[in-house]
Amino acid sequence: IIPIGDWVLNEACRQAAAWAAQGLRFRRIAVNVSAVQLRDPDFAERVLRICAAAGWDPQRLELELTESALMRDTETLHQAFTLFEANGIRLAVDDFGTGFSNLHYLTRFPVQHLKIDRSFVETMLSDPTTRELTQVIIGLGHALDMSVVAEGVETREQVQALRQQGCDEFQGYLFSKPLAADAMAHWLRSPPVLAATAEG
Repeated sequence: IIPIGDWVLNEACRQAAAWAAQGLRFRRIAVNVSAVQLRDPDFAERVLRICAAAGWDPQRLELELTESALMRDTETLHQAFTLFEANGIRLAVDDFGTGFSNLHYLTRFPVQHLKIDRSFVETMLSDPTTRELTQVIIGLGHALDMSVVAEGVETREQVQALRQQGCDEFQGYLFSKPLAADAMAHWLRSPPVLAATAEG
């Protein structure tokens, strides 16, 4: 897992640097990392070396972690997060709401973004309980000074409902499907109006 994870991170940083060199505008790139990577004592240093080799500013890198990856309160994890924070690397909890119910970990680590799992977004318009839960998650994120991102957004109605609840950012097929590098470069040159104005 670690060699593959390092390759993915390297390719993402290299491609982002290439897009930036073409004058394409975007704020940051986000890369998923695994619990196995986080448990590696050398991982944080490798992340910085990969950024340096690719010519990518670590302050424009976000690492997406699952809730389960944060449940191991180890010295290795704390050292890695301290190094990430010192170099401006952002951390996001991905698929929030599908994992553990112990929320104390959110107060222990320097997490900047909370990503609401798509399962909540898919049903929030038809299920009042789910809609209440998304409001709770957004409120929790803001109470902890985090930006909240909704995953799996596919309709304008979902954007409107989430925006009314105070959601900060949106991600999903409404804005774009996964794209190859060349197609992504074209998208960045001429983003759809909806995508360009989607942030709350």
